[in-house]
Amino acid sequence: MTPAGSTMPDSGTAASKAATLETKAATPGSKAATLGSKAVTLGIGAMGALLVLGAAVQYNDPDPYSWAALYLAAAAVSFAALWIPPAWKISGVVAAVASIWAATLAPAAWRTSFPDLFRSWEMMSIEMEGGREFFGLLLVAAWTAYLAYRGRKA
Repeated sequence: MTPAGSTMPDSGTAASKAATLETKAATPGSKAATLGSKAVTLGIGAMGALLVLGAAVQYNDPDPYSWAALYLAAAAVSFAALWIPPAWKISGVVAAVASIWAATLAPAAWRTSFPDLFRSWEMMSIEMEGGREFFGLLLVAAWTAYLAYRGRKA
């Protein structure tokens, strides 16, 4: 016990505060539990940065604006997942858009083999471009669906 007027903290109070902080960190839905481990946080940030880079290299694409918009939307929901976990619904919308767009490119994607998609940096055929775009959309759809699942679970 501390005498009246003493500036020393009560050890019972300090221990109680520490226990409360530990409980909050382990509570599902809390910021600490939502962010998860540092590795997951770094992974989400790295994927967001890669998606920004993906948007930046669209300058030589025949239809750069739609692709850049999709990649930037996926990057935005990646960064939002780090700071605004309730934004998982927006991740779900981006996943749905990417999935529907991928479905429209699926016929072209199946006209070429998977190894042929990576044989050359140049576009050798319209089927090759369609296949690359299809798998890019699948990656964006899978990533943003993961973010939506993770955010909803939190």
